Amino acid sequence: MTARWMVVLGIGSALAMGAAGTVSGATATPDQCRITKTYRISAVTPYRVVDHIVPTEDEAVLRGATLVVDAQPGLTKEWLTAEFEKSIATGECGLGAEPVGVTVQSAGPAFQIQLTAQGEKAAADLLQRVKQMAR
Repeated sequence: MTARWMVVLGIGSALAMGAAGTVSGATATPDQCRITKTYRISAVTPYRVVDHIVPTEDEAVLRGATLVVDAQPGLTKEWLTAEFEKSIATGECGLGAEPVGVTVQSAGPAFQIQLTAQGEKAAADLLQRVKQMAR
C-alpha cells in the first residue's frame, strides 16, 4: 500500500468516526430528533407484556414504551416504521445503543408505536428516553 493510499484511508476513517460520534444515542438531544419535529406524539405509556397463559396484574413485565402519534393525511404505518427504524439506527433521537424493536399499528385517528427492548433494565431506560424525547 502506498503512502498516499494510507493517508486517504486514514482521513476517511477519521471522518467516518467523527460523523458517527455526532449522532450517537448518548449525545443526541430531543431537539435534534426529526421525529418529534415532524410528528406530534400525544401520549407515552409503558409497554408491558404477560408471559403466562393465565395472567395476573403483578406478572406484567416492562418491555418498552408505547407512543401515540396523531394521524396525518398520507401518513402510513409503513412510513412511520421506516422513520423510527432510521432514527434508531442513526441515534438522532437518543434512544440508546441497545437493540430496539419497532411495531406500528393503526389506531383510528392515530398510530400506536411500540418500542421494545430486551430485558427490564433496558426497557426502563428506553421508556425514560422516549418520555424525554416526547416533551
